[in-house]
Amino acid sequence: MWTPPGLKQLIQLPSLPVRTQHGARRNAMLASTAMAARRRERVEVEAFLETLHGPSVYRQRELTVTGSHRRAQ
Repeated sequence: MWTPPGLKQLIQLPSLPVRTQHGARRNAMLASTAMAARRRERVEVEAFLETLHGPSVYRQRELTVTGSHRRAQ
């Protein structure tokens, strides 16, 4: 049976927003996971360096500005 060119794409067109939304959601989840892993690694490195050398200049300034010791997240 003959079908006009582009008919398959035309039939799939209504599902395009759903598919792109799923792709965007998957990309956002992957990015969020990667950022959380980097943040966790940075906090671990900062904690390790603080045990060796004491609070960094940035951390001392942060403690002075906030007036309290914030827990790292």
